[in-house]
Amino acid sequence: MIAFASTPSHESDEIMHRDLSSALLMAGKAVVVLLCLVLALPGCSTTTPPTAEEASSSQSASLEDKTFIGRYKVLVPLSWDVSSSYIVSTQGNAGLWGTCGQCVVANTLNLVTGSVYTEADIVNYVTQRKLCDPTSGGMTIDDMLAVYDQLLPRNSMAAHVDAWDDAPTIVMMADMLDEGIMLNVSVYGEMMREGGHTGEGDITGTHWIVIYHADRAADGSVIGFWIIDSASSIDYLTAEELSNFYYGHDGTKILDPSCIEIFGWRYATLVTTRE
Repeated sequence: MIAFASTPSHESDEIMHRDLSSALLMAGKAVVVLLCLVLALPGCSTTTPPTAEEASSSQSASLEDKTFIGRYKVLVPLSWDVSSSYIVSTQGNAGLWGTCGQCVVANTLNLVTGSVYTEADIVNYVTQRKLCDPTSGGMTIDDMLAVYDQLLPRNSMAAHVDAWDDAPTIVMMADMLDEGIMLNVSVYGEMMREGGHTGEGDITGTHWIVIYHADRAADGSVIGFWIIDSASSIDYLTAEELSNFYYGHDGTKILDPSCIEIFGWRYATLVTTRE
């Protein structure tokens, strides 16, 4: 009978444990490899990973037949009724004299939002925020836009300015009014109220008015505009008169024709399917 050398029992158990662990590990690796080959599981590829450009190209190709949804702003016509709105008809009643800008802002807000702002309300508002000249009350375009940004309903109305070389023509103003856009227009106030003031060379606008309606002839041509002027009782200008006070005439040139446009807007949804 062949005799075998004996091994202590605890060493035998340890050897058996190691052998079993090795066997299980090898079996596990084999199963994983088999699954990778058969099922092509993500992360199990044995090939070289794609470059960033290859991945981007592949992703673009897979999205070509998808539907894309985006949002963009569209114009919403504003409406107003001068007869039922609170109108500031005169300026200089709130401690400062050059407050045409404040009156224009107040009247515009009252017309398009149904508010009841007075000259004093806007004078106090802009004075506290340093949005006007502290001595005269005069407001710059940026001052007026800042007030509109703060007081117009932010999710449905906004103000924009076109000035100097980008200033709208008289016909363009009429078209905007027809589309429900309220206008604040800079003019040569002294020329408008007093007449004359020709031959003065290059000057800048001195006064702001609200223009709220375009008057057209039967053939559609623009013949005049209905306005609100806090410095006079003038409520209507012919197209020629507005052009003179806006651009200048007879040797007086207004260098900075400016128009602030107050408009309504909303988001629209754009759906596009790429072929």
